[in-house]
Amino acid sequence: MLKLTRWRVSASAFVLVSLLAMPAAGYVIFLKDGNQIITQGKYRVEGELALFERQSGVTSSVPVADIDVERTERENLVNLSGVQVIQGMEAVDLANAPPPPPPPDSISEALRRSGDRGSLRLPEPRKRVRSTATAETPAGPARTHAGFVDLTRLPRRPYTSSEIGAALGQYFEGQGVETIGVFEGTAPRQPFVEILAPSESAVFKALEESANALQQVQESHPDQVEALEILMVSKAQTGARAGQFQLTPELADLLTSGAMPVPAFFLRYVEF
Repeated sequence: MLKLTRWRVSASAFVLVSLLAMPAAGYVIFLKDGNQIITQGKYRVEGELALFERQSGVTSSVPVADIDVERTERENLVNLSGVQVIQGMEAVDLANAPPPPPPPDSISEALRRSGDRGSLRLPEPRKRVRSTATAETPAGPARTHAGFVDLTRLPRRPYTSSEIGAALGQYFEGQGVETIGVFEGTAPRQPFVEILAPSESAVFKALEESANALQQVQESHPDQVEALEILMVSKAQTGARAGQFQLTPELADLLTSGAMPVPAFFLRYVEF
């Protein structure tokens, strides 16, 4: 059994801690001395002990005789699981409870670390790298609000080189990335790959594998591919944009070498 450690607070202390990350199914055990314990669910009785799982996932226990059973049942009916109140002379906690594991890095976390937490600040629009074979046209393709080519509105024509198109499709399929197709991009030697990415993790994986795909196709087909245009959509039917990128060899190297984390890469180089 895990040893419990007690720490004292002033008798007049009243601390209210909002547990924003706590699941709605949490449970509060009220003790007779006024202290309370947040658990993952209702305790179970084994002999003279009440066993329960704390929010950290660690199993712990207290004597059944110490529990205010009537109040515990009554208060949990009104769902006080989102608030922890510590009141009275003592509060009980585990001496060596391991800290919860850090959450996986994400776009929102990268945004939080990047600057003002009160506003979402997107990176400044950047200019695309122009293909050496690009010719200016008076009208040109449709553009996004920031001035990038809108890949969601680009015509879907099979890529000129069926061999390169097949090689890219096979690579993505082998890595578990679902592609909608490989098409002609905005310039020669610049395949346009449309990828289904319905979640943040799928977007990150698609970015990493796109970088690997570019390096592989450049190695197998020298001087035939200058960059990849990547469009990720969350739903194939609606074409809802999850992110679009022009992936050059230099940018691909940032991902494959690990020089830039994927969430940071997304924020810096997404075309919006």
